[in-house]
Amino acid sequence: MMAKEAFDFDEHERQQVALIDALRAEPQAEILGVVDASGVGGSSFSNDALWTMRFAFASWQIKDSTVRESPLNVVGLVSKDNLERHMASITAYSILRIHARINQNSVNQPETALLEEVLEFNAESDAMNSVIKKLREPVYRDDSFFGRLQLNRKINQFEIRAPWLGTEIELLVSATELEEFEQAITVSKALWQAARKWDKRLREYAAVQLLDLKNEEWRDEDEKPVSRRQFKKRMRLNTVSAYPDGSFEFWFDDDDLFWGHAIKIDGNLDDGPEHANIAG
Repeated sequence: MMAKEAFDFDEHERQQVALIDALRAEPQAEILGVVDASGVGGSSFSNDALWTMRFAFASWQIKDSTVRESPLNVVGLVSKDNLERHMASITAYSILRIHARINQNSVNQPETALLEEVLEFNAESDAMNSVIKKLREPVYRDDSFFGRLQLNRKINQFEIRAPWLGTEIELLVSATELEEFEQAITVSKALWQAARKWDKRLREYAAVQLLDLKNEEWRDEDEKPVSRRQFKKRMRLNTVSAYPDGSFEFWFDDDDLFWGHAIKIDGNLDDGPEHANIAG
């Protein structure tokens, strides 16, 4: 099983530019939709003055057409001030009416729309209100080992608090379809059933990968060098994410080793830990 590849920001930027250019050629449509639980986010590439705003409709319809209960990703190019205003105005489960250009005929890609204008921030729709009611209902999956996991719609993952070597941590199962959920739960069980082995292996790997970085670049002026033993002991596990393909992510609190950044370790069951970095 292969671990997830490192994220290529340059390639991601190229893909986003190509997508937006393609969407500009599509006809404009009036769309009504329910914003999903994740709300609005934004990012800026290179030195562009405009920011890319992103949100998704959990359910939507083009004017005078049937309601679609499938995601529609919405992107828009906005100024930083407009991004902040939209982030304050567009909340999870709000109903928006927008003008946008949509790639309805895309192949092997999720449907995406380029935002032209928000016509109404809090629209009224009986059909969309029914969707919202359904979205607010809790979704559970039961497992004989961990118990009852609940879907966190904001991150689209099932979650539960579970004991790890005497400390309760968060387990995130990154799969919503039943088959993939079962696969990811199998990964989780394998980690938990050999928790002591994995915990030792991951801390050792992090120390090998990051200890020199800590002592050479992340020490305060009056701080003594951190030993390998101290480094491993100060790491505090917070979250484990398990994936259907056998891969995992472990997130540790750094106890101020890296001035409050998290320590993230990626790997998979077959090959063990493969990447360690500081994040957040």
